[in-house]
Amino acid sequence: MHQLQFQVRQLQGVNVIRLVGSVEPGSFPSLYATLNKLVADGSPWIVLECFDLTYISSAELKQLLDFAHHARSSGGDIKCVGLCSTVQYVANLVANGDPFDCYDDLEQALFTFRRTQATTRP
Repeated sequence: MHQLQFQVRQLQGVNVIRLVGSVEPGSFPSLYATLNKLVADGSPWIVLECFDLTYISSAELKQLLDFAHHARSSGGDIKCVGLCSTVQYVANLVANGDPFDCYDDLEQALFTFRRTQATTRP
């Protein structure tokens, strides 16, 4: 497996985290800490860019799904881009009806956040 590397950038008011390598027990804590910090800092709208994700363990996938639920309860959300169909299938099974929204490209995911912003403004 390849060690997880990730990079956070802001696009259109959304935090985009590009994941490269594998998400497993040894590499997950730093990603989880970053996600927590973003939500705690009032930036709970997050896209995980997964085109270069080579592996994700089922335990860490479950923790990401749980974190997405936390982000939603904080007024945000986590969406995935480029997540392989096998992982999407497993995520849907593990999520118990509350899965990630997955998209084929980043623009689609960003559009859903813009649409949500437009409907939640007073």
